[in-house]
Amino acid sequence: MAQLNTTAAYVRKPVRTSHVRAFWRTSPDPLQVQILDLLRTPHTVDSLARVVSQGEEDEREADLHRRVAWSMHRLLEVDLIELSPDS
Repeated sequence: MAQLNTTAAYVRKPVRTSHVRAFWRTSPDPLQVQILDLLRTPHTVDSLARVVSQGEEDEREADLHRRVAWSMHRLLEVDLIELSPDS
């Protein structure tokens, strides 16, 4: 099982579109969709939480950080993201 390093930067993997579509059919989580889109450039859990929080006014920082980490872990498990070469 893949282990998420919360201090490392991750990027979206160059995968077949059909693989991504199959994932969204089984798990259409809006936060994961947003995160996968943002991971076109390298991000850590902290940097993604900051970007996502700009649209989340009532979300507590700790809760959002936990949700982002969980979403990134899920994307890593299904092989849609990988460590950035810069990490």
